[in-house]
Order: sequence, then structure tokens, then C-alpha cells
Amino acid sequence: MPSSQDRFSVILRGVSVSRGSRLLFSRLDLSLSDGEFIWVKGDNGMGKSSLLRLCAGLLAQNEGANEGANEGTVEWYKNGQPIPAAQIISYQAHRDPLKPTLSAKENLDFWLKMRGFDGQGEADILAALSAVNMAAYADSRAGTLSAGQSRRVALAKLILDNKPIWLMDEPSAAMDAHGKAIITELIQSQLARGGAVMLASHSAPHALSNQARLLTLNNAVEPANLAGQLAEQATRQTGLS
Repeated sequence: MPSSQDRFSVILRGVSVSRGSRLLFSRLDLSLSDGEFIWVKGDNGMGKSSLLRLCAGLLAQNEGANEGANEGTVEWYKNGQPIPAAQIISYQAHRDPLKPTLSAKENLDFWLKMRGFDGQGEADILAALSAVNMAAYADSRAGTLSAGQSRRVALAKLILDNKPIWLMDEPSAAMDAHGKAIITELIQSQLARGGAVMLASHSAPHALSNQARLLTLNNAVEPANLAGQLAEQATRQTGLS
């Protein structure tokens, strides 16, 4: 995590996103800054994953793309200065495949090298696996892990990446109660040290702070009225349990 004196944010201004010919959401204004938590709720196909990918800088911002922002802007800031998304964002996709022939430890080492990290070694990897209760499986091939265990290895990437803003897409999928408790602990730790989290899920995360904001994507709302509803929900302070 960068210095606690630094300030980070991702800001969406007037963003409309489509998938093919279908409008997912329209004219959305939203910001996520250090210490904040946003829970993005909605049924399948409502644009939760698209919103996270947009915030991660992984979705096209041009009209005509099969999936992308037709209008508006997304910008990332450190201490008020624009910077590339990759410098402050860690994104955990809904599906985060591991190489089945590599061990959990080897998968993380491969991922670190792909990300260009040179200063983290085996001790850091084992510490991250321990934090998600996967140290005992460090040398197990990923192909032998359960779906929930694979998701825990994906969570270890967030720890190793050490970025101030986390974007998490259905992190509790395939998780048992213990796995969900680990997610809660990681989120609480991230917020406590000044980081930010945006999490997309169908159901309420466990034991979140009263700082959480709820943003619901719902196709029952006409596109013309969607921006107003999102703005209202995004600014509402909601305690979740």
C-alpha cells in the first residue's frame, strides 16, 4: 500500500455503457476514494461486471465497441493528478483462472512476474496464501483445488498487488462460510488502512462497516431515469449486515 498520506480515486462522469445494442446503464456519475466501500448489487446481466471492468480501465471508452462506454469519462487520480488505472487498481475478476499444472505458489509467482513485480519472493507469496488460509496448499497443483480454494488463491493476488483500490467481482462465489469470513476480514483491513473497495455481488457481504454505499443496477428502471436513481443510491450511507 502506498503512503497513507497519498489520496487516490476513480471518478466516472456521465458514463453510459452498452453491451451490443443493449444499454446497461446511462449517464452515471460515481466516485470511489480512499477509505470508501461501494457494494454494487443487481441481477445477472445488469452491468455489474461491466462497471467494475470500466473502473479498472479494461473496458473500451468509445462508441461502437461491442461492450464499452458510449459517452462520459473515467479517470484515475493520485493526489489530484491523473494517472494510469494500473497504478492504483487491483481487479479480481468473477473468473480468475489458474494454470492447472502449476501449484498455487507457482501460479502467484508467474502472475507477479507477468505484472512486472521483482521485489516480492517466496516469503511474500507464502504470507499472502497464509492470509487466505491456503498455506497448506501452496505446493498443490491448481487443477486439484476446489472452486472455493481457487478463489482464495485469487484473493491472495490482491494482497500481493498491494494497491489502494480493490475491485472485486463476486469474490464469495463458491466460498464456504470460512471463505466468506476471510473476504470480510480482508475488506475490513483494506478499509482500515485507508484503501477503497468496490464489490459486485448478488447478496449483501458479511459484517461490513456503516461506511458502505449501495448502488443497485436494475433493468426495471427506464434508462432516462436510471442516472438519477444511481446517483441517489450511490450517495446513501447504508449499514449492511
